[in-house]
Amino acid sequence: MKIFFNEFIKSSPWGGGVNFLNNFVAFLREKGHEIVFRLGKNIDVIFILSNSRVQYKKKTKGIFKYKKKTPDVKVLHRINVSDISKNTNNVNKLVFKSNEIADETVFISNWLADYYIDNGFNKPYQVIYNGCNPEYFYPEKDKEIGKKINLVTHHWSSNWMKGFDIYVELDKILDSRDDITFSYIGRYNDSYNPKNTQIIPPLYGKKLGDELRKYDIYTTAARWEGGGMHHIEGARCGLPVLYHGDGGGIKESCKNYGIEYYNIESLLEGINKIKDNYQEFRNNIKYDFLSSKRCNEDYYKVILDLMENKG
Repeated sequence: MKIFFNEFIKSSPWGGGVNFLNNFVAFLREKGHEIVFRLGKNIDVIFILSNSRVQYKKKTKGIFKYKKKTPDVKVLHRINVSDISKNTNNVNKLVFKSNEIADETVFISNWLADYYIDNGFNKPYQVIYNGCNPEYFYPEKDKEIGKKINLVTHHWSSNWMKGFDIYVELDKILDSRDDITFSYIGRYNDSYNPKNTQIIPPLYGKKLGDELRKYDIYTTAARWEGGGMHHIEGARCGLPVLYHGDGGGIKESCKNYGIEYYNIESLLEGINKIKDNYQEFRNNIKYDFLSSKRCNEDYYKVILDLMENKG
């Protein structure tokens, strides 16, 4: 098959959508399929990713023209973003516009699907959860937790909705706590100026996995995420997850191996609960489900089903 993607692969720190793309393209190439990033002749499947607003605007018109000229081409639309997670007012409009020509729609969580249904989406769809590369993100065997609890998070985006209000409060708490550390990996908002938090530049792939395994608990304060990749990478490194109750699709992945919180007080309570039952939380992590191998196979089945119904 010849498959077109409306986003380019990148070998550097980027968000979950690009990480998905990198993993899936490698998977498809291993199976012998031709992958292209520019519209040309004899394309079998157009795969629209809604993670890049720039690419979205730039290529949507060309995709519409191609579909009109070549109606047999199948269009798969993966939706992972929304206005509520970005605090914007133009993302939903772009998503709905591109979805007009989709033969199959995939959301990355049930929460995100319900969000779009509440906003007028009324087509058949599937839900496929994210997974990360098991070559880079895997647990340390027989990991024990000590008296000092080392927390970590990482974000590619510096959007305030990633939870910087909580990270600010956590940094203040560390003034009087010598039994907790917190490290922030990635890009961060200009208004975020912590004094007790270790700031680590953005990492990617093996370097990120190696770094995450140094910690005890993963925490995310992101709000209304479609599904996210960061917490999956943390969990697949063997870290139980503290996740915000308003985390959107994040909750669907983390509820079996983490604890929900809403403010700094309940976050601190969650730390103690995980500490007291650390191995139980680790044992609840479904590593195979969080793998990009499972995720890739799920999307591949969608493409095969589309091709079977082609014509």
